[in-house]
Amino acid sequence: MPTFNAFAITGGGRHIVDTRALTENIKPSILVMLMETVEEERARAAVVRT
Repeated sequence: MPTFNAFAITGGGRHIVDTRALTENIKPSILVMLMETVEEERARAAVVRT
């Protein structure tokens, strides 16, 4: 099964995901990125709270 490197930076330069230093046996073989706008994220959070 192939494995992949993943690297993500958010606003302000915060590193969220960096798999480059992981060993081969714990690197992800599947990577799912959920991309929402801020408005969509806030609406989803409001529903979860109620």
